[in-house]
Amino acid sequence: MGTARLLLAVLSSTFVLAAQAQRYQTTELLGGITDYVSGGFLNNRGDWAVNAYKNGNINFLYDGEIYADRIPGLKSSGVRALNEVGDVFFSGGYVGSTRLRVFRNTEDISDLAAPNYGDDKAVGMNDKGDVIWEKALDDAGIDTLDYKNYDLIQNGRVYATDINNLGQVGYLANAISGRTEFFVDDYPVTIDYPGANGFDYGRISDVGSWVAQGKVGMIDWQLLKDGVDLTQQVFGNAYGKYVNIMGMTDNGHALWLGSSQPYHGTHLYVDGTDVSAAILGFDGSVSKQICRLNEVGDLAFVGHNNHVNTADFNLYINDFNLTQDLFGPGFSTGGSNIDILDLNDRGQLLWAYNHGTPSFWSVYLSTPVPEPATALLLLPILAFRKRKPYSSAPRTWQ
Repeated sequence: MGTARLLLAVLSSTFVLAAQAQRYQTTELLGGITDYVSGGFLNNRGDWAVNAYKNGNINFLYDGEIYADRIPGLKSSGVRALNEVGDVFFSGGYVGSTRLRVFRNTEDISDLAAPNYGDDKAVGMNDKGDVIWEKALDDAGIDTLDYKNYDLIQNGRVYATDINNLGQVGYLANAISGRTEFFVDDYPVTIDYPGANGFDYGRISDVGSWVAQGKVGMIDWQLLKDGVDLTQQVFGNAYGKYVNIMGMTDNGHALWLGSSQPYHGTHLYVDGTDVSAAILGFDGSVSKQICRLNEVGDLAFVGHNNHVNTADFNLYINDFNLTQDLFGPGFSTGGSNIDILDLNDRGQLLWAYNHGTPSFWSVYLSTPVPEPATALLLLPILAFRKRKPYSSAPRTWQ
């Protein structure tokens, strides 16, 4: 089956669909997760971390092992970041305590910034190990302060959303405009642009680009990227009825879901390009689950080409229908039964699938298989490259 690779030009937001033969080898990494899977990460060297709920308890598994077992007395853990050198950042709770604390690898950093009054929640981490996190000042979690490492972000209540590899922080805070603006470090990048009542989410890149979303009136949404109103551009001088930022690449491309009609026909966009329509057709729709775009232009999403049947979803990498290739040509499922976890820059996809009722989740790693001619060209390179080995045998989570 031929697939299309989305080639990103770093200096342009234009996408070129180039035909490229591609298949995938899929390995089951985990099986027997009886509650559900919620979030995961995969870096370029092959490390992976997945949040798994079983018997009402959450723990994340790092390369198949329960990470909490490395920290005496830790009963639960939920990973929020895995960087390119293998560091993890997560929230967790000790036996006998109801409060969450934050950990960078095995170090509890909760009290290094200020005394722990309430829950501490991990938010994000960059490749240098800089972290952003939220500290509650009371048991109710109403009053909070956000930190970068051990330093307070701004002087007051903010909501941190992202940190890039330069150490810059993206966050939401009230501004002199009278609305909630999206800030990059101390500058409100959205303040000069009318439309939204206020902004509720944003992401930043390593090259100065940013993207932010906000509600306009009661039912409309606005999406700004570097000051350009993409909703007006994409929907023809109209705001979106649904907008949700899925991510931003380090090289400055925004991945987002949007619809010009409420709860119908959700499409997937990169910057101002409708990438899902090129694969599913204009009547196709993308599940409002996690989607992923890597730095070299590979795209992973869950969607279907018939918006009438909401149980007819499949998992795609670019235009390759991975679930039909794996489970059979007639396969389809409800969108909530497939969870995309992460997509690295080698084109490897970490994902989860619920096999039935009651819940029975498995976690898979799908790796692109080079064409024979490409593989021969790569042999001299691979001979000198160390790779983390993967076991081909599935592991059942106990």
